[in-house]
Formats: sequence, C-alpha cells, structure tokens
Amino acid sequence: MIAILGSGVALGTAWAATRPSSGRIRAVAVMVGDSNEALPATEVAAELLNRDNGYAVVNISRPGATIRAPDCAWNSRTCASYDFWQHRLADARARIAPDAWIVDLGINDTVRAGSANGPGYANYAAKIDWLLAQLGKGRVLWTNLPCKIEPANRARGCAAVNAALADASGRHSNLTVIDWAGVANGHRDYLGPANTFGAVHLTVPGRVAWAHLVATRLDALFPNPSG
Repeated sequence: MIAILGSGVALGTAWAATRPSSGRIRAVAVMVGDSNEALPATEVAAELLNRDNGYAVVNISRPGATIRAPDCAWNSRTCASYDFWQHRLADARARIAPDAWIVDLGINDTVRAGSANGPGYANYAAKIDWLLAQLGKGRVLWTNLPCKIEPANRARGCAAVNAALADASGRHSNLTVIDWAGVANGHRDYLGPANTFGAVHLTVPGRVAWAHLVATRLDALFPNPSG
C-alpha cells in the first residue's frame, strides 16, 4: 500500500510539473498616450489582463498629452521646454523592460499647427521620430486617428498626423501603425457627441473596440506561451 501511494504521489507531482499553466505572461506592454489610453482601464483589463496567459500592462499615459508635451507643472501658463516624454520614458525604461510599446498620441496635436518643438501638427514627422528615439529599439504599436468621425475643425491636423504616421512606418522597422481609423471611421458612436468636450474621447463602445483591436495585434506578435 505504501509503495502504491508513493507511486501515486510521484505521478501526481510529475503531472503537476508538466501541466500547462494559465498564469504565464505573453509580454510586457507599456501604454504611452493621452486620455484615450488613460481612461479605458476597465476595457484594457478585460482584453489584456482578465484572461489566461495574458499580458503585464504598465500605463504611463497622461490625459491631454501631445508628443512634445510641456515639461513643467501641468497648470503652468508657460513652459520653457516640451520634453515631458523624454524624462517620463527614460525613467520608465530604467525600471521596466517592455516587449512592446502601445502608443496613442496625436489627437491633441490636431487643434493647430503649433511649433516645430512644441504641441501641434507642424513638423510632425520629426516629432514622431523624436518620440521613437525616446522609446528605443523595442516594438512600437501606434494607433492612428479616425479622422472621419473626429471634429471637423481638426480635419487638417488629423490628416497631417495620420499621413506622418504612415510615412514613419517606412522609416522605422520597429513601428507598426495599427489602423484604428479603418475600424472606427464607420462608428460615430465610438466618440462622444459632436461639439462637446467628449467629441475626441472614446465612449464605452469605442474603448471596447479599441482595446480589442490592440489585443488582437499583440496576440499576433506574441504567441500563447502555453501553446
């Protein structure tokens, strides 16, 4: 009887050791963006965290952010430099080893042309290159803008942002532009009511769709570790 029990324990231990775990992590993803990345925490959790073999997600987004975001107190009326992401990303990279960066920046730059080294869509190709230099050589997945449903007064800036993103993917082998525009342009309900503060912000259906699209693209890059 003792021998039989011993064999059973040994078999149970071997089975437990070889049994696939549902708790493994596919990849570490860091989210860099504005309010449209900062606010969908519930939807991101549903798609990337609340699943077998999901992702470790770190969100360092900031509502209202542009690429060249002011590097001073957020309520300051003037700022001498626009290097917010340079410092935030340097600190993040010193503490985290991301497998992928998920970027959603651009809509806050569509209001006006602005300046070459500050907020705005002027010189946007160089601004994208600048941000990618801060991110390093890791994979970058950047969602573009659904210009057809964004406010009409942002159309020129929106087109400039999307065009610059499309061009940048040819210069940077680690950059993948996720076509959020292709998904969202036919869904006006994905953004808030026109002529309101919410007109550039994702609604709950928009957040669900955006998070699902990002998860789909991540899954294509990082296979299930349990097979």
